[in-house]
Amino acid sequence: MSKRTAKPALAPPADPVIAGTIGTSAGPTRLRSLRDVETLRELVGNLREGVYVTNLKGEVLDANQAFLEMLGVGSLDELESLNAFEMFADPEQRVRQLELLRRDGAVREFEIALRRRDGGIRFVIDSCTALRDPDSDDVLFHGILVDITDRKNAELARQESEANFRALIEQSAEAIYVIQDDAFVLVNPAWQKLFGYDVEEACAPAFTYMRVIAPQSRAMVEERVARIEAGEVVASRFDVAGLARDGRTMDLVCNVAQILWRGRPATQGIYHDVTDLKRSAD
Repeated sequence: MSKRTAKPALAPPADPVIAGTIGTSAGPTRLRSLRDVETLRELVGNLREGVYVTNLKGEVLDANQAFLEMLGVGSLDELESLNAFEMFADPEQRVRQLELLRRDGAVREFEIALRRRDGGIRFVIDSCTALRDPDSDDVLFHGILVDITDRKNAELARQESEANFRALIEQSAEAIYVIQDDAFVLVNPAWQKLFGYDVEEACAPAFTYMRVIAPQSRAMVEERVARIEAGEVVASRFDVAGLARDGRTMDLVCNVAQILWRGRPATQGIYHDVTDLKRSAD
């Protein structure tokens, strides 16, 4: 029988960094029971996530400091003038969350646009559970909010930038494309007209950029790509023979630039069709 090697036991570090003492700053260093209300209140109060308790009327019965800051409220007393159901900037989100709570008794990671007291909007992820209070028999909602406003705003800004970029190239008379991971992720109408492929075909996973490169130029393009991947600097402008869907070959001048597309490296290119000019010169 082979001897099995024992796995090392997982254990906390011998000298952990102590951030503070639960209880009082000058009190004992031992951790009191988590069943102790004051211990729980201190733990919850120090969380970056917003923690709250509401009832069926939408009254906020309790909350931690992070929750108050998300709403722009200075104290628990000020919460008395607010109703949890009125904090939804989008009424449809409120209806949907209440439907889920009625059906399942809980919601997990539900995105909400939260209206602050000053009218501003914070985007949060809410995880909420419906519980029955054993003392009063009332139904209470216990929830945790994670603020994703910065991430959401960055995403909205990216979407707006992409929408503006698309609108700009859609109107261009030049054939413009974006390639990422050897595949087209964007082609404008001028590109589609030049090569004869519609956007669904060109941006399909199986459609590689080499499909529109004529055989006589493929070795040159492959060499360029290899040099770029090796970290070499290559000319951004070059001549290439293009291949249309109907088999026609075209004399093209291409200008390329390295860009970020949805946060990842990509190549943007512009094709100039010089077929007639070149052939008339010959």
